[in-house]
Formats: sequence, C-alpha cells, structure tokens
Amino acid sequence: MKCCKIIRIIVAFMIFTSVLCNFSLLSSAEQYDGRITIDFKAFSGLDTEMRWDIFKVADIVDSTSFKLTEDFQKYPIKFDVSDEAKMSSLAYTLSYYAISDSLIPYCSKTCKPESLLIAENLPEGYYLIQSNQVEYNSVVYSAAPALVCVADGEKYGTDWQLDITVIPKLGLVCSGAASDKISCVVKAQWTNTNEKHDVKVSLFKDGIVYDTITLNANNDWQYVWSQLPNKNEWTIVENDLPENFYVNFQMEYIDADGNGVKYFEITNSYEHPTSTVTTAAATMSQTSVTNITTVTTVVTASEEEKLPQTGMLLWPIPVLAFSGLIFIGAGWYMIKKQTKQ
Repeated sequence: MKCCKIIRIIVAFMIFTSVLCNFSLLSSAEQYDGRITIDFKAFSGLDTEMRWDIFKVADIVDSTSFKLTEDFQKYPIKFDVSDEAKMSSLAYTLSYYAISDSLIPYCSKTCKPESLLIAENLPEGYYLIQSNQVEYNSVVYSAAPALVCVADGEKYGTDWQLDITVIPKLGLVCSGAASDKISCVVKAQWTNTNEKHDVKVSLFKDGIVYDTITLNANNDWQYVWSQLPNKNEWTIVENDLPENFYVNFQMEYIDADGNGVKYFEITNSYEHPTSTVTTAAATMSQTSVTNITTVTTVVTASEEEKLPQTGMLLWPIPVLAFSGLIFIGAGWYMIKKQTKQ
C-alpha cells in the first residue's frame, strides 16, 4: 500500500514538472513574438479589395548582421539596410524575385481599406510587405513594397520594435481604360567595378515570363517594351549574374503624355569574395516605414499561417535530470527496503 502511494506521488510530481516546463517554453516564445499592422485607411477613396502578402526575408544575427532566409538565399542579393534609399531598392528586389518564383508568403489576406491587416506571432527578423495591383473607377493603383524589421530593440541596442504599424505607399499606375497602354523601360548600371557584362533581363506579366532581352553596349544598356496592356502587373528580374556580383532593382512610375511608364533601374555591384554579404549598418529608424499616403487591409494570420517558434529554454533540462535522479534513488530505496523485509 505504501509503495503505491509513493508511486502516485512520483507520477503527480512528474506531471507537474512537465506542465511547468511546457508553460515556461510557451511564455518564452510569446514574449518575443512580433506583430505587423498594415494601415491604409487614410485612402478611403479606394473602395476595393487588395491582397497583401508578408514574407520573412532575413533573420537577425546581431544589430548589424543578418542572414537571408532559405527562400531568398539563392538570389544574388546584398542585404543592405544602411539607409532609406538602399532599403527601398532592396524591397523592390526581394519583391520581384518573390513574384518571379511564386514564393509562398508567411501570411496573405485580401481586404478593403476600412480594415487592418494584422499579422501576429511573428518571429524576429526582417519582413517584406507587398500587395497586388488593383483597378478602381477606371484607374490602376499599386502599392510600393516595404521592408520592415520586427525585433526587440532593447535586446539589440537599436530602435527596432516588436509591434509596428506600416502605412504603405500607394501610387497611380495609369488609366484603366482598355485603349490605354503602358510602357516598361529598363536600364542597367554598375557600382564598384569598371567592367560591364551583358545583362539578361526577363519581363514578367502577372508573374509569368513575357519576354527576355539582353542589355549590352549595342543598345546602350537599356531597352523599352512599348504598348503593353495597362491592366497587367509588370515586373523584371535579372538572370545569370557573373560570380561575385549582386543586383538591386528600383522602379519609378512616370506619366508620359497621359500614358503610364514603368522605369526600371538595375544596379549591378561587385563584391570582393572576402566581404560579408549579410552585414549592414542597421541605423535606419522604424519611423521610415510609415512614409507616404496609403491604402490598407485587415488580417490576422491563422494558426496554419504562423511560423513555428524555434526558441528554446535550456533550464528545464537540468531540472528534469535532477528529478530523474531523485526518482531513481527513491525506487532503489523502496526495493532495498522491501528486500530487507
């Protein structure tokens, strides 16, 4: 009888220890969970739905170093967020590669401006926010992609925040009339090198390759696609970069005599192989992500959309090990006592 009572006590203690450890692990994960709110309610005149996609693009190594996530490691991208211009260009670059390969976002939702897109339970890191192009009242609109950091700034000695609100930049692309057309202009340039190589560029129509051309000295490193359907979303990607070269894209809308023009600028930069590609000065303020007028959406990431938490506490290991030794000792004592009887 006494033996059964002791066994029940041991079992109860083991259950209590297990619950305590699980609770501690959950608490530890939640305290670092981030949240992004996309707010474009100010643009209430756009009474139509927009789809918003959020991608995790980089993990934080320390306050000045980052590592691209698995989906984005294959692209020739230099992760430089040292100023607002580089961050804007990096957002376009990441966005165009995500579109070209139809990457799966962390979460996605379609909403109207009166709602808010809320993505919760985000692990720390850098996130890309992008939306689809929409037509409303015979006008085509598009929001510029944005890059934001979700992290505990106090832990890294920065002004990063775990809970941030983003007001995306919305721009008019062109008239939505079926008779109107749009042109896409692409031009290549280089930094950190005097050697220019042929630049192979693919133009994508709604995420599908439409045409591929080569920029070289013969066409002065630029090309124009004219009379394109204006209601489609046009993006570019550079292919087959030489070794140790990295690329950045930038895009600007230009109104030319009432017709929309997308001006794409490709910058190829040479990086010495001994340089660290993922290191960049993270001095940019979080307030820079709330630039420009806006449009919005509401969303809460569902359970299946949320990424698993990878953080883990180590202190339960010695606690459980010590508890195990106690149980072993108690069992040995009980057996020895029964043998003597």
